[in-house]
Amino acid sequence: MLCVAATVALLSWAPSSARPHVSADDSPRWIQTGSDSVVGADAVGAQRQARTAVALAGAGFNAYGTPNFGDYTIVLVTSAEGNIEDYRDEFEVMADQVNARNGLSIRVAPGTIAGPADPIDLDPPEGQIWATISSTSPCAGSAWAGCGGPGGNRVIDGVAHYTYGALWLHTTRLAPAGPVAKQAVVSHEIGHTLGLTHFDTIFEGQYQVMRSFLDGTYSALQSGDLNGIAHVVDTPPSNDDVSAATPVGPGDATVSASTWFATAQPDEPVHAGAGPRRSVWYRYTPGADQGGGTATIRTLNDGTDDFDTVLGVYRGTMFSAVVPVASNNDVSGQNSQVSFTVDTAQTYWIAVDGSDFARGETEVAFDLPPTVFGSPLLALPPARLMETRIGAAPTIDGQFWQQGARVAGSVTELTVAGRGGVAADASAVALNVTITGPVAAGYVTVFPCGSSQPNASSLNFVAGQTISNAVIVQVGTNGSVCLFTLAGTHMVVDVNGYSPSLSSFRALSPTRLMETRVGEPTTADGQFWQQGMLPAGSVSQLTVTGRGGVPGDASAVALNVTVTGPQAAGYVTVFPCGSAQPTASNLNYQSGQTIPNAVIARVGVGGAVCLFASAASHLVVDVGGYFTAGSLFSSLVPARLLETRVGEVTTIDGQFWQHGIRAAGSVTQLTVAGRGGVPGDASAVALNVTVTNPQAAGYIIVYPCGSPQPTASNVNYQPGQTIANAAVTRVGVGGKVCLFTLVPTHLVVDVNGSFPA
Repeated sequence: MLCVAATVALLSWAPSSARPHVSADDSPRWIQTGSDSVVGADAVGAQRQARTAVALAGAGFNAYGTPNFGDYTIVLVTSAEGNIEDYRDEFEVMADQVNARNGLSIRVAPGTIAGPADPIDLDPPEGQIWATISSTSPCAGSAWAGCGGPGGNRVIDGVAHYTYGALWLHTTRLAPAGPVAKQAVVSHEIGHTLGLTHFDTIFEGQYQVMRSFLDGTYSALQSGDLNGIAHVVDTPPSNDDVSAATPVGPGDATVSASTWFATAQPDEPVHAGAGPRRSVWYRYTPGADQGGGTATIRTLNDGTDDFDTVLGVYRGTMFSAVVPVASNNDVSGQNSQVSFTVDTAQTYWIAVDGSDFARGETEVAFDLPPTVFGSPLLALPPARLMETRIGAAPTIDGQFWQQGARVAGSVTELTVAGRGGVAADASAVALNVTITGPVAAGYVTVFPCGSSQPNASSLNFVAGQTISNAVIVQVGTNGSVCLFTLAGTHMVVDVNGYSPSLSSFRALSPTRLMETRVGEPTTADGQFWQQGMLPAGSVSQLTVTGRGGVPGDASAVALNVTVTGPQAAGYVTVFPCGSAQPTASNLNYQSGQTIPNAVIARVGVGGAVCLFASAASHLVVDVGGYFTAGSLFSSLVPARLLETRVGEVTTIDGQFWQHGIRAAGSVTQLTVAGRGGVPGDASAVALNVTVTNPQAAGYIIVYPCGSPQPTASNVNYQPGQTIANAAVTRVGVGGKVCLFTLVPTHLVVDVNGSFPA
């Protein structure tokens, strides 16, 4: 063995097939997997499978590949071979370094516990790492100074996790090596218990603590080791941070909250005086008529991963000006409850946490004051509700997946209520419908199930095309919407938001308001029918109020605008009559193309919206809903927020202009709050996203910055194509929305409206 004053050999390089220790009942407790690493027999299958993985490129560490429990208590176990308390400081140092990463929490228990007669038979419970001093361990060989590894195989949210660990210190070999090596060995072996394996390559100019043989010049975890610590912890919940708080209300709702692997934010309050903080967050913005009412929030046992819960309610701007409102830690049971009087001038932030180290899943019931008109449309992180293609990524809950292409003339009944964040009593949903691989030209009509199929189209396509369009549609019978397709095709449907049952948005069965073509079926009332092709550069004034179910005092309308048979490439701009025509577009098209797009437009003078056509073309307009007078939705004159092309007209404020083509796989963070009439505290925005001159086929995903990138798409395109689609998206961290592009392309983004905080 090398001189321990300079180098400590942590392992003897015994073959991984070395005979494991066998206990009296002939059941191996620990299986050797490396010269100084072991794994519990109950989890060895998962570990063996994971061992085939190579070191993660450039990350500075290697791992078994199975995530761990996330929170641990290190328990010092006595033995006849030394005083384990002599290593308490080293364990505390390791715990402090790990906790600083904020993805894992380790604490060292006070005092010690008595060890087993045979020190190899350490048997930690879930959530604990046992440490003892012993000259024998499950690690074979004669040169080891420490031995350790993880165990357990608990399935959490469908994924197997290591849930405990054990380590043995050979103090006879370790003590002469000095304090640096002493700390390094302790840190190294705890790394094994958390799921890290050896990494013998230099990373950022330095060997790591997880190196097989430790150089005696350092003791702290290195950058690669810390990367590994973060890697072996599972992904935090999407609403882990207050900036990504899940919106609730107005109205009552019950949600399932999971605090597994949640983390504490810097400056986060200690909820109800109970720590550590493993909270997930919800945001409640009262409706205008909820003031003075009582809001009650409570947790409920549901039989799955129930835990001792903690609730904290705050108001103000997290966390710089937070004011506690109410909190509760029902330590006598698993349920907590808070109540408070609602102030409509406030936004409320609700933390769902656990007492001490408690984590799990719980139902959270929000009993909120009744409202007549709540937020018209609650934006959601995009979620896939339907995917008919075989082999494609699954839907949000595995339903409506891999059904195969829809046949010509068929109607598919798609359940939307209660899925992807949509409330069970939602009155309408905002969808993005994508058609791919159609066998012939045709169209799709989306309408509420239980209603007659209307004379309207939501999406037009040609054979072999992949094309998307946004649709806001009323929810029909059984919480479903129906999709009729004229030709056989695959369908993909994503949800972006919904309208609560009591809302200032009123969805309608799609109704035709304008049809310029001669010989086509008439409009709902025979008006704006068969006018003939519209001239290039013309503006058509289309009356929308008092027609198709839209009342005379509607403030805005949700339209589907289709261009067909244009004589040249061009665009359509929809804007309120009586306002100046903006520098924006709602629909881009090529010569001869038939293409639709969804538009939320403010109603202008005379109850009309105006449509500018840059090239001679036919127009077809259907209405799908309206916003009531005094709606919380703020319809805006379209304003350009992003223009990447060089030489084009500037954006509304000169920002996000002429950036150049967006690179393949890039994410563009676009500030929307405080621009183009959008308030600084807007919760969501209605955008029109245009792709122009893409270098290959691909797609755009629009989502709130700070949230995980979803498996959903908003715009699908072909090489060289110019195509637009509407997107209703939640505003993310820093007042921004993010736009991912699969291939290099230019992007143009216009805003049409915003939703309140």
